[in-house]
Amino acid sequence: MKKRITAIIAAVLLFIPTYAAVAYYSVAQNAPVDDRSISKMSLTDLTGTMFEFERSDAKYKDNIENNMLAYFLDMNAKASEESSLPDSIDVNRYFKSVYTAYDRDTVYRYYFNNDPSNAWFIDGDGKFWHIGTEYAKKFLNSSYARCLFSGAEPPALIMDDQPVEPRTLTWEYRSYEGSFVKSADTDNSSSELPTYRVVGGRMFLDFSVEPDLVQVKVSQGGSTIFDDTYANIGNINLKENDRASITITAKWYETAERGYRGEAVYSFTANVTAEPVFYLGETSVEPGEFIVVTGLNVSEPNNVRFESSPDIGFTPVFFRDGECVRALIPVDVNIPEVAAMTGNADTSERVNIDLTFNASGVSQTLTLVVTEKQFKAQTLGYSAATINGTYSEAAIEEYKTSLSEAFAAREPNRYFDGTWIEASSDGIIRTGFGLYRTIAVTGETVRHTGVDYIVSAGKSALAVNRGKVIYTGELTTSGKIVVIDHGWGLKSTYEHLSSISVAVGDVVAQGDIVGIVGDTGCAEGYMLHTTLFVFNVPVCPYDLWDNGVIMTDPAAQAAAPAAEGPVIDPAAGS
Repeated sequence: MKKRITAIIAAVLLFIPTYAAVAYYSVAQNAPVDDRSISKMSLTDLTGTMFEFERSDAKYKDNIENNMLAYFLDMNAKASEESSLPDSIDVNRYFKSVYTAYDRDTVYRYYFNNDPSNAWFIDGDGKFWHIGTEYAKKFLNSSYARCLFSGAEPPALIMDDQPVEPRTLTWEYRSYEGSFVKSADTDNSSSELPTYRVVGGRMFLDFSVEPDLVQVKVSQGGSTIFDDTYANIGNINLKENDRASITITAKWYETAERGYRGEAVYSFTANVTAEPVFYLGETSVEPGEFIVVTGLNVSEPNNVRFESSPDIGFTPVFFRDGECVRALIPVDVNIPEVAAMTGNADTSERVNIDLTFNASGVSQTLTLVVTEKQFKAQTLGYSAATINGTYSEAAIEEYKTSLSEAFAAREPNRYFDGTWIEASSDGIIRTGFGLYRTIAVTGETVRHTGVDYIVSAGKSALAVNRGKVIYTGELTTSGKIVVIDHGWGLKSTYEHLSSISVAVGDVVAQGDIVGIVGDTGCAEGYMLHTTLFVFNVPVCPYDLWDNGVIMTDPAAQAAAPAAEGPVIDPAAGS
């Protein structure tokens, strides 16, 4: 009998954890969001910054900074339920609060703004609540509401395109009631001293909030060589390859009009480097050609800023190429100043385009001369059926849209090299680049973007240089088409093919067959249309057949006296 009773007791004891778990789960699923069931809360502000709060035994009093969870729960309990939010509330701008009760999360959305009488929240059941004004005021005066106030974000320092971290930083902003609330109290003084680049011995400091005072101290070999305001920084004499210890102290004073105050100290080791300098591979081109710009001593290609006068409507993209950076700049035949001198009259004109590059606070302007060139005219006598069916506005838009991603691609690898070849080894050029073509059935005159070859059926279309296939397909106006990316924004297209011999992702060598010539798309008879693009700007390929892409040789340039100007690498494409 004893054994039987013992077994029954043991069985009951075994089931107790299961019953307890079931009971716990039932309570968890039905637990209200209140002080008895919440274990923690997270709060995400309007900038995406998240704060997390654990439950404590302390009850909410006046200091919400130390007991935010208790404050929110008390605020929720004292709010008044309403039928909806007022129209003035932007429902997409809210503080997101996630309450955790047992194993269940409940999301609340809080709508705070600079008017404490107009604060609201939506609870986990979708009900609307109006927050009491005094509760809203306390939140607005806390550090967690800083995203609502201008001047609350601590300032950032950029030096020569480099973010500089403060060693120490204190920052306060004026809260709703006018008192100052601390939003940053940084102390990195015990960490290892960082090293930053100083270009040309000069420091270009860019604060996100302009300080009232900037004091700079520069030391070398244990001796102070400069200790003055930043306004007099031009008096220091640091040379290339020098190293120095630098301390920058910035102060922002309290005024009646401002909503912030603070002080920051930045200390680092400076490594002095040469100033950025830019060179044009060619200083004179014809309309429709492109140049290569080379930059030396440029630390970050993406930070080079560019302007042109007259405006060429193009922003170059720089790519790293060993110790230098490179960018291709096309001279579009449709630039108004350029187009005006590309007619049939002998105008003997030229256009000077000033190209200005700015890197690390150093600005340099180079002049590109565009010489006059005459382009012939031609009438395209295609039938109305062909034009209407394959060269409509919709077909042209389809071409642009379908290839927009391919044209925008930024391939950092340079595949091309040396001189280029023609896309057809035995075709005859029928229509050249930039030619004025009048479409007979519509009377419209357009500039021809590439080169058209008359080619016999079955002949091959050849890759004009090494590159990667980034698009294949069939479009209304181009027919079957292949796009090859040669790197640095330089692309070539092969159109009106009868069949395609490559696939996206293939890396092809110069002269490889990319397809067979056909008459697909806007074509009457077998032909091959090929275009060279710098990103989405069509450019002329003729000079590449003899000279390749001309670029400044950085090694030769570095060794040459400054007065000699750019040294051009005589090896085409290298």
